[in-house]
Amino acid sequence: MLTIDRRIQNIVERVLDRHITRGAVVVLKPSTGEILAMASRPNFDANNLSEYLQMDTAPLLNRAICAYQPGSVFKLVIAAAALETKAVRPNDVFYDRGYIDVNNLLFKGWDYDRGGRGRITFTEAMAFSSNPVFIEVGLKLGATTVCQYAKQLGFGEPTNTGLGGEDPGNLPDPENLFSGDLANLAIGQGQLEATPLQIASLVATIVNDGIRVEPFIVSKLMKPDGTVIKQFPVSRGRRVLRRETASELRRMMEVVTRHGTGVAAYVEGVGSAGKTGSAETGKFDASGKSISHAWFAGYV
Repeated sequence: MLTIDRRIQNIVERVLDRHITRGAVVVLKPSTGEILAMASRPNFDANNLSEYLQMDTAPLLNRAICAYQPGSVFKLVIAAAALETKAVRPNDVFYDRGYIDVNNLLFKGWDYDRGGRGRITFTEAMAFSSNPVFIEVGLKLGATTVCQYAKQLGFGEPTNTGLGGEDPGNLPDPENLFSGDLANLAIGQGQLEATPLQIASLVATIVNDGIRVEPFIVSKLMKPDGTVIKQFPVSRGRRVLRRETASELRRMMEVVTRHGTGVAAYVEGVGSAGKTGSAETGKFDASGKSISHAWFAGYV
């Protein structure tokens, strides 16, 4: 018996068919780690597998457990480390020039052309996904601290689902990160890779007051007559962030959908919270425009 919720799974499948050519959606129950929905596109017909093997869109790939550069959704990890170590508070003020110089390497904000946002708080930096501010914070924390918290939050290793082919992602060794590498890591670029399932688990930990519960998809094994052979108990999880840190992160994520880059994900009358991400792939389309991985991670 799977943890999949048929109603939620149906909604996810319909939305993907309507809007997503390539991509994945994962829905978790934060308190237990149950995977309520998981789907990948493009889809395939299991009755005619041979015809899909030649397609360059890789429809047999389960993108929910494949690793990609997460882009700015990784700023949640930077913020978690900064708040947990008390290196930064939500209302601390920074100056966003639209760029930051790191040992003669210029890192631009995604909104560089508008000339920078000037004086903004750490919460506003999250809301508007300020690269310069998060790189500054990442450099202040240092590679060891950033990677330590990323590992605690589930990066660099597969989850405990037992799904075949699950990619562990890639969390770089802090000893091999120079300042430019750390700047890239702080905004979810460079060597860092994560799966949609890992990102969903990150948000679930924040929602679950800082207690990380491993995602799982099988609740029990049964005989055809319904006799239960094995029940998989729900893990109590382990605390990886202080309750106060998780609460501060949620308040920051609420500003993202209320006033920041994630306003399209705000649900009137219900509310929502989250973080957007856009990660460059190094590839370009026919018109010369950069192709990016688009992410959204959030909760309602």
